[in-house]
Parts: sequence; C-alpha cells; structure tokens
Amino acid sequence: MTKWRLLISTLPWVAGILGVTYLRQEILDIRSLVDFGDIGAVLTGAALIIGFMLAGVIGDYKESEKLPGELAATLETIDDAIAAGARAGKTFEPAPFRRRYAEIAGTVTDWFTNRAPLARCLAALSDMNRLIADLERAGMPTPFLGRCLTEQHALRKLVIRIDVIRRTQFIQTGYALLQLFVATTILLLVFSNFRNAQVQFLVVGTLSLIYLYLLRLIRDLDDPFEYARGYREGASADVSPHPVLEYRDRLQASLAEAERG
Repeated sequence: MTKWRLLISTLPWVAGILGVTYLRQEILDIRSLVDFGDIGAVLTGAALIIGFMLAGVIGDYKESEKLPGELAATLETIDDAIAAGARAGKTFEPAPFRRRYAEIAGTVTDWFTNRAPLARCLAALSDMNRLIADLERAGMPTPFLGRCLTEQHALRKLVIRIDVIRRTQFIQTGYALLQLFVATTILLLVFSNFRNAQVQFLVVGTLSLIYLYLLRLIRDLDDPFEYARGYREGASADVSPHPVLEYRDRLQASLAEAERG
C-alpha cells in the first residue's frame, strides 16, 4: 500500500481541478480562453522542467540510499570493537559498557527516525568520549580504543551528512520555475476549449494527475529521510530505515542474551 500512498493523496487535488472545470463550463458558463491544441508548447516546457528536476533529485536519492546501511555498519562496528577489546584485554566485563553504548546508539536511531532532535544526537555522540575514556581505564587495548574513536568520527560525519540532506532543497530556483509551469499548465487546461466534454474531463484529469503527482514526487524524493511519524515502512519515497532499525533490534537482543547467560 505504501507505493500507492502518494498517488491516492494526489487524487483529491485532481478532483478539485475537475470540479473547477465543471463549475467554469457548466455552472458559470465562462468562455474558454484557448484551444487545447494551442498549449502544446507550455505542456512541453513543463515536461522538460519536470524531467530536469526529477533527474537531479534521483541522483541525490541514489547516493542517500547508501547512508542507512553505512550508519548501521558504523554503529555495529563500535559495538564490535567494545566486545572484541574486552576479549583481548581480558580485564573487564563488557556488558556495562555495551549497555551504555546501546543508549547512545538508541539516541542516534531515534534522531534518524525523527523521534529526537539533532542536538540530542550530537550530545550522545559527545558522550562517547567519556565511554571511551572509561574503557581505557578498564584496560581496553589501545588498538580497539583507536577503532572506537575512528568510528565515532565516521558516525558524526554520517549524522551531519544526513542532516544536511534533510535541510537542503535541490535548486530552489528550479522549484520556483517548476511550480510556475505546473500551475500555468493546470490553469490553461481548466480554461481550454475541447470539442468533446467527455474528452475534456479525461484529458484535464489525466494531465493534472500526472503533473501534480510528479511535482509531489520530486519534493518527496528531495528529502529521503522524512520518516514523519517514525513508522518502520517509511513513506512513499523514503530511503528504507531498516538497516538501522534492525541493528538496534539485534543489539537489544544481544544484550538480553548476555544478561541471561
């Protein structure tokens, strides 16, 4: 059902446009301003701008698809370093440190799914400094401490990169031109003259659906990390959050198993 969500939510807009068309023609009897055959250049221009913007955001979207997996891998590598360092040093029990790290990883996951602010996430990453210092005092070998610091740096870079993607729109001036073309196209469709009333509503409805759907799709693709309600399936055009969520589940299960053992 997720793949149809954007299309279904566009249909009320199309119904409204068809209602305005019917009102203009059948109720208010306002004459047409232009023949449908004369607006071909506007339709072509709108299609070109849509194609340009869609190609741009898809390129960024493909890069964004890698980030949840990299984020999950970095989080898991830090946990692995703590567990491996405990086995190598044989001087401390890793469970308390892993529980502290699970809280940090949980905060990062909450931020990633829009359940926590960025400031809280960055504060949690800074708290890793105390965790690493405590690991050193507990006797964790230096190579594993260095790995934790390296992965902490990588984790902070990923968090900031994702935050920049969330805040940055793809060519805002392009959006302005795109919205102008789509609005002009729909307005001309509503006031166009057709030889057949049935064909008129079919063409106006179909073209309005296409242009509005693509406009909304471009805006949706531009922020692939919305996760507006934190749901697991993601929105229509969101990058899958499953790598991060599944790692959190694995970490919790591993901690529970260690406590039972």
